[in-house]
Amino acid sequence: MFNILVYLIAIQKTAKGIHYLCHGDSFFSDHLLADRIQEDIDDFVDEIQENYYLGKEEDAPQQAQLLASAGALVPEITEDMTESFKALDRLLLSCVNEVETASKLEATTVGDADLLGRICSDIQKKHGFVWRRLK
Repeated sequence: MFNILVYLIAIQKTAKGIHYLCHGDSFFSDHLLADRIQEDIDDFVDEIQENYYLGKEEDAPQQAQLLASAGALVPEITEDMTESFKALDRLLLSCVNEVETASKLEATTVGDADLLGRICSDIQKKHGFVWRRLK
């Protein structure tokens, strides 16, 4: 679950970077899309830490460790919004792969499986939005 947290945080920070730095003719649509991508991620991060870690009587990961790991994944946002959205999409797809791997490898409860399913569904949908932006 640690890696999923890291990807979620990296997605959120990358999307916010695009949100603040987009420009040009597609400014408004890119601005709103980036905002939509990062939407709900805080809730998923919170749910993982409360349900998965605390609910299993384990310590949640240290925030400094999470941020350092996520920061290593966050790409530099450039003026080329197509490249920035491609970088964001790579993070989205990596997160989906991480969720699918975790659901197969970790001993999950019914609650864990539900949470992982909701995260995967949300991230897949967001990948679809970015895919349409790039098409």
